[in-house]
Amino acid sequence: MVELTNEQRRVLYHIVKDIKDGKKEIKMGGFGGTGKSTLIKYLVKFFPKYKVAAFTGKAANVLRKKRIESSTIHSLIYAPVIEHGILTGFDLTDNLDADGIIIDESSMVSKELYDDLKSFKLPVIYVGDHGQLEPVGSDFNLMKKPDYTLEQIHRNAGEIALFAQHLRNGYAARSYRPTTDKVIFMDQWSVTPQQMTTMDQIICAYNKTRVDINHKVRAALGFQGELSVNERIMCLKNNKKLGLFNGMQGFVRALYKKRNSNRMDFEFDEKIYPGIKYDKRFFGQEKPDFKYLDQDSPSPFDYAYCATAHKCVHPDTLVETTEGLLPIKLIAKTGTIATPSGPQPYKNFVHNPENKSLNIKTKHGYEITVTPDHKVETYGSEMSLASNLTTGDVVRVFIGSQIQQPDSGINIVSSYYHNANVYKTPKFIDGDLAEFLGIMVADGTLWHKGFRVVKRHPEDVTNFINLCKTLFGITAKPIDYQGTPGAEVLSTMLSDWLSKIGGLAPNDKDVPELILRSNIRSQCRFLRGLFTDGWVSIDSQTGNFDHIGWFTKFPILCQKTRSLLLRMGIVSSGLSTRLNNDIFIYGDYAKTFAKYIGFEARFKMDRLITTNSRYDCIPIAKTELDGLRSLFSNDKSLTVYDYQNARSRERLSRINIIRLCELLGEDNELSHKLMDRLKYFYTKISSIKEAECESMCVEVPQTHKFIQNGFPFGNCQGDEWDKVMVMEQKSGLWDHRRWAYTAASRAMEQLVWVS
Repeated sequence: MVELTNEQRRVLYHIVKDIKDGKKEIKMGGFGGTGKSTLIKYLVKFFPKYKVAAFTGKAANVLRKKRIESSTIHSLIYAPVIEHGILTGFDLTDNLDADGIIIDESSMVSKELYDDLKSFKLPVIYVGDHGQLEPVGSDFNLMKKPDYTLEQIHRNAGEIALFAQHLRNGYAARSYRPTTDKVIFMDQWSVTPQQMTTMDQIICAYNKTRVDINHKVRAALGFQGELSVNERIMCLKNNKKLGLFNGMQGFVRALYKKRNSNRMDFEFDEKIYPGIKYDKRFFGQEKPDFKYLDQDSPSPFDYAYCATAHKCVHPDTLVETTEGLLPIKLIAKTGTIATPSGPQPYKNFVHNPENKSLNIKTKHGYEITVTPDHKVETYGSEMSLASNLTTGDVVRVFIGSQIQQPDSGINIVSSYYHNANVYKTPKFIDGDLAEFLGIMVADGTLWHKGFRVVKRHPEDVTNFINLCKTLFGITAKPIDYQGTPGAEVLSTMLSDWLSKIGGLAPNDKDVPELILRSNIRSQCRFLRGLFTDGWVSIDSQTGNFDHIGWFTKFPILCQKTRSLLLRMGIVSSGLSTRLNNDIFIYGDYAKTFAKYIGFEARFKMDRLITTNSRYDCIPIAKTELDGLRSLFSNDKSLTVYDYQNARSRERLSRINIIRLCELLGEDNELSHKLMDRLKYFYTKISSIKEAECESMCVEVPQTHKFIQNGFPFGNCQGDEWDKVMVMEQKSGLWDHRRWAYTAASRAMEQLVWVS
């Protein structure tokens, strides 16, 4: 066995001592290359009746190659339920026949899995990378505070890692000079299907290429026509009831028909899943359609010899970074990004070609477009894949801002005729310029000779005139446009300057990039200017305030406006029709609007005085309400009716959640959970539609998720295989350098690069 370092000896000593002292749970963290597997081998020597398991089959295989007998956690603690030769589900096994358990990859263990492991009442040693936080989509994190850590890295970067870095630095693949057979170059014309059959995974960029390669590899292996026994296949959609998950690769061990449906025995990680219903229509499809599938439908599978690697979002998806609230296509290659756990560093920006995507829209109009295998979060369950979402699933949207930006400078030089008058222009984006731009986006007209605004309320026109004087030193001329007051400025120089800011053209209105990069104060002033085109609606029966409204015919402008409102802590409802995209703000969120943004027109502000209290609801489980009935009966603001209503609907109004947290106290565990939920707005998915688009993403090593259009969804972590063949495919549709880096990083033992 490998000789331990002083650090490893120290950690091993303490773990062994803790076990002998009767401790039931020990957490050991270590970065990659610090010798965690070596320590597991020593722990098994000290505790031979302990069973070793890992989160994934790949990790279990790595341990087995190091002569550590191991399995997946799933196969260790769960037993299949088989009725009439058909797998109907999984139950916890009755007896592990072990004195204890050692779990590798513990950073990926969910709360549900952790509770099931605890139920055996055996000592458990959790081993994992404490550089990673919770499993994607969960606030639970075993490795957040490990008892012992390994910090010293014992291996240098290998050949594959050096080659991947070579690609990421922008160098051509063939300019790299490998020193071992870990990296091999081949020409595309020289690659034979027989050589492809020796790979653990082939990676390409296009679905058409994937289908073609799968066809060639099947033929080389002697498979023709429909699915055959011993073929390698991949599950395309989660099925919790059957224990199947998207991306699960295994082998077909038997094929037959039962109860008028196609069935197979599917082997994954040396375990047979008998009687799995499968849909043969999904094999060999470029663009599989999951629209009509549910948990009882036959499971979709496809051949797994070749796969693409696209787990990303639409290029216009807004993310909050130190540069501002920007479309992901505009952010830097590395930096800091907003996540559910606060600002975190990101890296490995990925740009993928046009591919199948899903547009997900909620009941309140929040939406995002992602690839089908992008990791998404629904309330009450772990991170899943976008392809597994269904209408009615509850998702959450983050409220507020996590990263503040400094005042932004403006670097715009006008080009104008030699006889044009020259006026001063702002050097920095401040509140006055932001409000002016908001007015221009909302209702301004920009043409080559100047710009104008026409408004119904005289206060808005006066404000526009004053802003022109402050910003440009020019007095706007009052006008009457078909009976409506307005003001205009005639200046080719200022028209040219404004046109270069962007977002102001009459048929292409958008939030200017200057505003997206500015701080919250300036963004509030921009929204104030933008909402001069809005209204305040009064309930005709009560005479009280009902809602603030605003609309535009430009969908992207509506989406960015709603994201800006979220930064201010304002949740809105959206309604999109063929002609317009409406925004509505109700209740306490309208009060927040009045406080931080407001209207210039006194008529509108007076209407906001009667703002009602309309609250959204926060989920709370029946089990969480157990034992809390006395709090509702003893507090005037929390009634017994509130308690009974919460138990039946499993949700409570935001104001009542706040009151409940106050009664529970700061140190109460449930209070902490509820306070975290208050950071989000909860809404149901109303529609999921197919789309085609390029996609982009980043990797966030610490959390593996970040805020995307307000949604706390996953990042572009990729799978890894021992022997990988990458079919290099170039196109102007994506950043090839970043795609190549991502593909190369998937190989662990050998990489064959085909160009």
